[in-house]
Amino acid sequence: MTLSSNGATPQAALIAEPRGPASGAPLPATAREDAAAAEESGAVGADAPAYAQIVGWGYVVPDKIVTNHDLEKIVETSDEWIRNNTGIVHRHVVVDDQETSATVGTQAARKALNLANVPPH
Repeated sequence: MTLSSNGATPQAALIAEPRGPASGAPLPATAREDAAAAEESGAVGADAPAYAQIVGWGYVVPDKIVTNHDLEKIVETSDEWIRNNTGIVHRHVVVDDQETSATVGTQAARKALNLANVPPH
């Protein structure tokens, strides 16, 4: 069983695309200024600033939700104690034995690739 708190996404994926002089992709204004300054100073290779832009993202949360009230029924605790000490209200739980952090992470990565228009290899 995999738990995550506050309904947060247990698995998320981001696809970053390189930006900068070598990629030929345009830079945001501040990055252009930084790149110009680096070029003027003669910075190259490892000394040159590197940039990336997020072009895709994906997340997956299991469908089953376990609330603090559900936990009150199986362990000696209370919703109030859990909220006050952890801030957790509910968590998403993997219940299928075939679903693991790897399979959920793969689903999130595929969503990110799809959003970024990048075919999976």
